[in-house]
Amino acid sequence: MPGPDPDHGSYKSFATFADPDGNTWLLQEVTTRLAGRVWQTDVGGLAALLKETSEHHGAFEAVAPKHDWWDWYAAYVDARSPGAPRGGGHGRRTYMAEVKHIVV
Repeated sequence: MPGPDPDHGSYKSFATFADPDGNTWLLQEVTTRLAGRVWQTDVGGLAALLKETSEHHGAFEAVAPKHDWWDWYAAYVDARSPGAPRGGGHGRRTYMAEVKHIVV
């Protein structure tokens, strides 16, 4: 239906337009974000998460082939973010093995 969602429900209204360069844009009304869609902004919480990440990375790095630590950190932080499935270690191992080809 044309027009916004009458109740302005989150993720229910869309608009599209094209710019002069030929790019097509899609806008979506978001009034309330879904769980796991907001980045943690608490600096103390983020510092604690990075410390935890470094401790777990140390154990991985001791047995892993040479790799870029930031790839492992990104996968670990993503797995520990709000809304991520429990047991994020699987996602971290999968990313390092399938995307970065680092297998331990």
